[in-house]
Parts: sequence; C-alpha cells; structure tokens
Amino acid sequence: ASRITGISAGSVDLNRWRDAIHPEDRNAVVESWGRLAEDPKFDTREYRFLHPDGTIVWVLDRGHPETDADGRFEGYVATLTDITPLKKAQELIETNSHVLSSLSEAVIFTDETGTVLYTNKAFDELFGYPAGSPIGRKIETLGHVSPEELERLVAEVAAGIQKDGSWTGEIHNRRTDGTEFWSRAHIFAIPQENRTLTVCVQEDITDRRKADLALRESEERFRRVAENAGVGIALTDGGKFLF
Repeated sequence: ASRITGISAGSVDLNRWRDAIHPEDRNAVVESWGRLAEDPKFDTREYRFLHPDGTIVWVLDRGHPETDADGRFEGYVATLTDITPLKKAQELIETNSHVLSSLSEAVIFTDETGTVLYTNKAFDELFGYPAGSPIGRKIETLGHVSPEELERLVAEVAAGIQKDGSWTGEIHNRRTDGTEFWSRAHIFAIPQENRTLTVCVQEDITDRRKADLALRESEERFRRVAENAGVGIALTDGGKFLF
C-alpha cells in the first residue's frame, strides 16, 4: 500500500490516509466518507495520492462495508488499484483528440475492414455529415467517389503504402448533398498490436484547381491569338524569351 499511497511504513490511521490524498481531491473524498458512514453501501471512487517526492498516483478505491454478527456497521474494507497508466493513456487520447479536432484538414481513421473508426470536425463539415455520423460505417458505403474510382484508389493507395509507407494524390470527391470537389489526400497506415489503422488526411483544393485551370486556359487563349496574329509578338522576362 505504501507504494500506492506514499505513506511510509507503519500503522496507517485515517488521518495519515487523508493527508496523503491530493489536496485537490481531499475534500470530496473526506465528504464521501461522512456520507457512507451514515448510509453504508458499496462505493467506488477515483482519486489521487500525492507522494512526498511529488509523484502523483491515481487509484480506483473500492469500499466494502463490514458488519458484525448482529448486522451493525463496523467500518469499511478498501481495496486500491493503481490506475495511473490508464489515466495517462486517457490523457494522451484526449490530447490527441483535441489536436485532431482542431485541425483544418479533414481526418478519417478506418480499420483493415474499411470500417470508419473516427472522423474529425473538419471531415464532417467538408463532406456534410452530422458530427461523428460516419463512424461505424464501411468506407465504400459513404459514396464519396464512384465505385470504379474507389476500386482504382484502393489499389493505388495499397501499392503506395506497401512501397513507400504512404500515398499522396488528388481525389475527385462528392459531398452528401451531391456537390463535387477536389481534395489533396495523404494516406498512411498505423500498425497496432492486433490491427492496422489507415489514416487519410484531406485538404480541399477545389479553388486552387479552378485557378490553375483558368490560368492554363488564359495561357492557351494567348498562345492561339499570338500564333494567328499578323504581327510578331514576343514575351520576355528579364531578357529571357518566354514566347
């Protein structure tokens, strides 16, 4: 118990136990003791111990009421479980989730069966979904691309991941309302202990593609005019002939 509570070896009374609890949790725990003494019942509670060296240990405290032969309440027998690793893992998950939800790029996680495990806010907004509604669905049922395009993409992405560990390219997408747009996607795999996750990060490049197309069309119109002009036309840039 001393490893968990931080209380040095020797008899452990209620006061030493109380003083070892983290100051931010102490009042709530002590108040629960008072309520449980008046109304004895099984209780579980999570709180922290603060060790003298500053170490913080999270515990799951299970309290079992004890009675005498006549059924009179005598006290509690508590069992402590160190849940510090679990709490740290939860904090990491919450941090990662906050980071992902704050990204402007659309992010989607799928497993090896193509089932959607996670979408961030940007993904849901880009494709027109209510928050989190794609989760649990198969990626092919979302209808973002045509079946033929999906088949091509799956093969191309799989080959890219196998060769380079990731795939980057442009995808012609469709929103839930039927409107179409282009995205630049970066797709990669994250191997885990008993499964492999696929992560796709997408950026809407529709406006950029429109601007590039307009520029190319403008350049082509200029070229046609210049080639059919009855006079000589030259385009230079700092002494270098461009046309």
